[in-house]
Amino acid sequence: MDPTLYNAAVEGKISNGDFSLAEYLKRDEENPYQVTPTGNTILHVAAHYGHSYFVAEVLKISPALLCHRNKKNETALHIEANEGHIEVVH
Repeated sequence: MDPTLYNAAVEGKISNGDFSLAEYLKRDEENPYQVTPTGNTILHVAAHYGHSYFVAEVLKISPALLCHRNKKNETALHIEANEGHIEVVH
């Protein structure tokens, strides 16, 4: 996964300086499933950290990411629930 994209998900930042999540995802529409070595997408990462606004913005642009499973067969919803981030699930 691109480090800029990963860091944005960890920090929950939609934009930061030259980075814009919407522009990045639209530019990379052919490969929205960039993953970490464990198979997590930016949605999994943001869900893990409880960044509900970031998750909502990602889903507006790439709703299919919600169905993507990591190497443990978990969707972002599984991670949200396991981490107790109920506000993200809503």
